[in-house]
Parts: sequence; structure tokens; C-alpha cells
Amino acid sequence: MRLLSYIKFLPLFAFLPVFIACSQQSDSNKPRQIGISLDSARVETRTFSRTISGLGQLQPMQAMWLTTAYPGNFYPNHLGQKRYNKGEVIYRLRGETVAHQRNLLQHDVDTNRADSVYYHQELERQRDLYEKKLISPQQWNQIQKQYAIVQANLKMADSTLAYFKQMTAYRAPFDGSLSQVQFPEGDHVAANSRIGYFWNPDSVKLVIPWYDRNVNLSTGQRVSLTLNDSLTTAGNIIFIDSSVDPGSGARDVWIRLDSIPPGLFPDERLAYSVTIDSIRSLAVPQNALVRDQHQFWVVISRQGKYSSKKVQLIQTQNGWAAIRGNIKSGVTVLTKGVYEVYHQQSLLQYQVQD
Repeated sequence: MRLLSYIKFLPLFAFLPVFIACSQQSDSNKPRQIGISLDSARVETRTFSRTISGLGQLQPMQAMWLTTAYPGNFYPNHLGQKRYNKGEVIYRLRGETVAHQRNLLQHDVDTNRADSVYYHQELERQRDLYEKKLISPQQWNQIQKQYAIVQANLKMADSTLAYFKQMTAYRAPFDGSLSQVQFPEGDHVAANSRIGYFWNPDSVKLVIPWYDRNVNLSTGQRVSLTLNDSLTTAGNIIFIDSSVDPGSGARDVWIRLDSIPPGLFPDERLAYSVTIDSIRSLAVPQNALVRDQHQFWVVISRQGKYSSKKVQLIQTQNGWAAIRGNIKSGVTVLTKGVYEVYHQQSLLQYQVQD
């Protein structure tokens, strides 16, 4: 009888392993209760921008070294201001040498003007004689040549004096500032001496080396900049070099700045941070990402059950990650305990497959 009882319950034991296996599979998308602390966040749509940093150089688009053409004593026209308007005197050259040279040039102009008056009268007198055929064509041609020479000499004398006055009372060729002044006020300067660097602070470009070929740049593109870690401005890309520097592997990019922050000077090398390529993208907190063999995953939480989704990481910014993948905004993803749940799921999947 006892043997018959064992035989009676034998079919029930045969189905017990199947029941246990099915139970394990149905709970495979739940984390094992091993005291994992969990937290979560929702997938959002956010604005991201790409930021590139490096060292660049400020270069004025309007600039020139001011160089003396004549010797004299140097007197800058500061007038308590840092900027000069176009046409305003920047500096003057004075002294006995300048006065003597001006007198010589003025005398040359006066002499040539007197000659011009005389030869003009002579030309008219000879014209009358020529029309009456009292002088030969050769004589008429000769007086015309002499008058032309006198006129050319007068024009040259006038130009030389005008140039002298221009260079001894030098006026701003455009709105700008004078920096790197080489001489103190009243100091005697020789001809061909560099006085200072004149540049337009309202027309400055930042030249930067560009290495990232994955970023599409175009002329006219608007960018935001931070200079020397704290000074902010903005500008437009005006030039992209088509050739690559063989030594550095970079291309030069010119960004015309809207304005130059105070305290910066032309030809200065400085740290920059350029923000470009603003995009709208699905986003998750960075701590929601799991990296597994060069791929990124998130763990979706739905009604106490969990599933892993592979995503593509676009970029990170301020603690958030821009992603692409088969996932929608508003979905809940784990941000705490995500590694434990993800790897526990992977282990369970291997066990089920085995």
C-alpha cells in the first residue's frame, strides 16, 4: 500500500521543475530583493549646445602702426580720452626742425605758384602771337611745354606741403584707440619712428584653430564666446580656412566679435570657449546611463518592472545627456541603482537562455 501511495504522487513531482522555471522567467524583469536603493527621473526634451575650448588670438580688422615721416618733438592729443574719432588729430610733431621744414616747403610752393602765374601770362601772350602767325609752331610748342612743367612743379610742391602738414598733425584714419605708445610726450623722434599701434576696438576678430571635423561650420554662423574664463561676448564666423595646417592638423577660423570686453588688447593670446550648434534633443540625467562594451543603455521603470534600452549618446552638458533611441519623452528611467538593476537583468537573461 505504501508503494502505491508514492506512485500516486509521482506525476506531481515530475511537473515541479517546470513550474519553478516558469516562475523564474516571469520575475526576470524585476530586481532581486537584495536591498538596492533606487531613484528615477523622467526623459525630457532639452536644448543642448556644443562648446569647444582652446587658445586663440585677438586681431583687429582695422589696425596700423603709426610711423613718423619727419623728425620732430612728439605731442599726443590725448585730451583725457581713450578713443579717437575719424579725422581727429592723434598726435602733432613740433619744434624748430618742424618749423624750419615747413618754411622751406611753403617757400617752394610760393616760388612755383609765382612761376605758374608768370608762365600763364606768357602762354596767353604767345598764344596771341601764334594765332597772328608771328611765331613758329615750334616756338608755340616750347612755351606750352614750359608751362606744363611749371604746373607739374606747383602740383608737386602743394602735395609735398599737404603731406608734411598731414604727417606732423596726424589725424585718425578711422575710429579707434592708440596703444603701445613708444615715446613720452615732448620726446624728440626721428623720421620713420614707430609712434604707436592704432586700432579699432569695434572691429575685432578672434582667430582660433579648429580641429573638430565632425562639427559643421559655416560663414555667417552665430556663436557665443567666453574669453579668459569670465569675459563674455558673441560674434559671427566670417572666414573658414579651406586648408589644414600640416603641423597642427587645424584650420583657422575667424570670428568677428560684436564687442571686445574691457581689459583685452589687440594681438593678445587668450583662452576661449566657443558655444555653437544649439539642438533640441531627448535627454536623461547622466547618471541614468550605463556603459557596457562601448554601448550606452538606460533602464526603464514601468509599474515596478524594469527593462533595458540601448541609446546613442550625442553629448553631455550640465549633468544631462542628449540621447537618441527608441524611447519617448516622459518615460521614467532609473538614476540610482541603475547599474545593479542593469547587471542583474543581464545575469537573469543569461540564466534564462542557459
